[in-house]
Amino acid sequence: MSGFALEAGASWRNLAWGFQDGSADSAEDPDAILVDIDTEDMDEYKAGSAKIICYFSVGTVETWRDDVIADMDAWMAVTVGNLEDWDEYWIDITSSAARTLLKTRFERAASLGCDAVELDNVDCYTADECWPHIDGLSTAAQAKAAQIEFNKWQATTAHDLSLGIGLKNALTIIDDLVDEYDFAINESCLQYGECDYYFPFLDADKAVLHTEYIWAVDACSSETKMDTSSNTRILSTKYCTGSDGLCTRGNEWKTCFVDMTSNTYANFDPDTVIAPSAASFRLRGPSSDILFLWTFLLGLLFFMRR
Repeated sequence: MSGFALEAGASWRNLAWGFQDGSADSAEDPDAILVDIDTEDMDEYKAGSAKIICYFSVGTVETWRDDVIADMDAWMAVTVGNLEDWDEYWIDITSSAARTLLKTRFERAASLGCDAVELDNVDCYTADECWPHIDGLSTAAQAKAAQIEFNKWQATTAHDLSLGIGLKNALTIIDDLVDEYDFAINESCLQYGECDYYFPFLDADKAVLHTEYIWAVDACSSETKMDTSSNTRILSTKYCTGSDGLCTRGNEWKTCFVDMTSNTYANFDPDTVIAPSAASFRLRGPSSDILFLWTFLLGLLFFMRR
């Protein structure tokens, strides 16, 4: 392992993604700062006490990166399909050539002074534009196994360079990988009722850096770090203050905390936002399927009686 540690409930500043036309984050004195690996302000961030987590995509080719532009043919040779709605291309997760290219990215992160890496698009196994186009993968089960193996390679590569590593989204392989990763990052698990997938990380006292895009301005009434001395099931939650989705300049990320043990949502102002109910994030898997079935049958019965 790398020796990198970020405990559940850690505070963080997100300066790497989720922004449109600029970035802003209200977190003060964070435990960690998330930055793009190509940030021009690395020396400034390193001067502080926060751990520096560097972002880049490991599952897609980001065509605008300098290292890709410098060797475009080699990077495109390991791609298998376009990432929908983005100027990126899925990487063949079974390719040794891809790993050779990606390893240089890890080495650069270490040389820049990053303490950890946050690697995007590690869900080829769920994407129709990705795994069905990889030679040798003919079933979803094979794709999932290949993804787990690829992710374990990422974790080993990071740790060999004394870098921590975070698992982003990829909910259905958390149980297989929680021991390999130092923390997790999630988008919108409250909105989609999926936060309980992260109990393995939280129960291991590993931070889950969590973002939501659905709440209104000033929904958080406090930015005080929650006391986690008796409860490690704390999501390190942020939300965008803007009402138009992604943060824009002036519409910053704000810090909240979500207590997953008592099913309460700390620091949310009920006058400005209705927090999701506890049931909304607990309802997934077979339970949600049963609810849908009953709703469908009741609707069908209604129309048959008309």
